[in-house]
Amino acid sequence: MNNANATAPDAKPIAKFIRHLTGSRGDQRLFELSAPLRDYSGEGGAEKYVVVSKINGPLATETYIFPASEDGEITSWGELPGSQKGIVAHADALRDAGYDVVE
Repeated sequence: MNNANATAPDAKPIAKFIRHLTGSRGDQRLFELSAPLRDYSGEGGAEKYVVVSKINGPLATETYIFPASEDGEITSWGELPGSQKGIVAHADALRDAGYDVVE
């Protein structure tokens, strides 16, 4: 039986690009997650949406992932897994967090 909606057991969850966010420092983008991204304790984190914030400047080069609302409002400033200093790619941070990225 072939079920097109079935997910392979080893398939990664998806982070789908929604939109660029304006009026913020750096390059922030909103993503919708197909599975929650838990914080480092494994308890809290992002249920459905994250903002990935990239800064490439003279004092900091970093890409951080934060839990967010559907509107792109950051709901907690606690960095989520995948956040890193020294990288400047939204997709790389999400891949490091275990997601396939659809832009």
